[in-house]
Amino acid sequence: RMQEAEQLVNRAAPRNAGVLIEGESGTGKEVVAAALHARSGRAGKPFVALNCSTVPREIFESEMFGLAYSIAF
Repeated sequence: RMQEAEQLVNRAAPRNAGVLIEGESGTGKEVVAAALHARSGRAGKPFVALNCSTVPREIFESEMFGLAYSIAF
């Protein structure tokens, strides 16, 4: 399974696309994210790990993707 995961990382890293990493607690999601970052074109930039379960559902989209919402009264 580790070799399969590494092959997926190697295929995904060069692409300019978002990657969703899912798994149970303790399965190495952050390790996979760091490997993706290290092998990507953004390797020279900071890597920031985020535990999405700590972000309130109401603001998740704007926090993750920088979307701004306007409210009309």
